[in-house]
Amino acid sequence: MLIELKTQSTETGRLEGEVARLLEGYDGEVALQSFDPVSLGWFRRHSPRHARGQLASGHRRSSRSLPPWQVQILRRLQLNHVGRPDFIGYDVRDLPCLTAAQARRAGLPILAWTVRTSTDRARARRHADGIIFEDFRP
Repeated sequence: MLIELKTQSTETGRLEGEVARLLEGYDGEVALQSFDPVSLGWFRRHSPRHARGQLASGHRRSSRSLPPWQVQILRRLQLNHVGRPDFIGYDVRDLPCLTAAQARRAGLPILAWTVRTSTDRARARRHADGIIFEDFRP
């Protein structure tokens, strides 16, 4: 099960704690992913048994609500030391890119999101280690 945490608050811990509580009795495989490295850091400290994925993109399409400095930090994965992700989820539309290639060379698997077409799948196969798909049967 892959769970994306969509945080919109500076109050880290409330959402994360509730998700961790709900997962206590679940014995299946779980990975958590978020654009928020602070949220991933919470899981690193409080629920380290779950794999963590740092989501990223070129932020060209959705950066209107973020200040430019924050866009650059997130795009370049400059806060990976906070969440220490086990994998990077990168927007398939922004692959290939230097940031994802550098993370891959450093040993972090790259998962391409969100793969919806055979064209996306072909791009993901060239530049990523796995895919996150939606409304598409790989």
